[in-house]
Amino acid sequence: MQQLKEENVLLRRTIRELQKNSEVSERRVLELSEELLQRRRQEEREAQDLENMVHSVEQNLHLMTKRAVKAENSVSKLKVELQQLQVEVDSLRSENASLKAAESEVVMTMKHNAQMASEYLNKTASHAHSSIRSVPE
Repeated sequence: MQQLKEENVLLRRTIRELQKNSEVSERRVLELSEELLQRRRQEEREAQDLENMVHSVEQNLHLMTKRAVKAENSVSKLKVELQQLQVEVDSLRSENASLKAAESEVVMTMKHNAQMASEYLNKTASHAHSSIRSVPE
């Protein structure tokens, strides 16, 4: 009977130790569950942040693409306008050169006409002078 009592005491001690271990294990499980839950929440926040960043980058890329297309269209229009202006400049240069040539010709003609008029006036003045001298007083 003594042996059974000792065995019973031993078994009760073992049961208490097992209960303590079980309680410690339960607390540890609760702590780990809470930690797991916090980590999952943190991962969800990080995943949401990453998703927001990806969305933001996509929007920025879309805007940059729009700007690039607009800039390319603007460059194309400006190139066409530049070609038209170069053609116009060439035309104006040609017209300017022909006007200078015509002006030079007009100036030469005017000089010749002025010289002829001067000679004519000199002859007329000389003739008038001669006529005045030959008139009897």
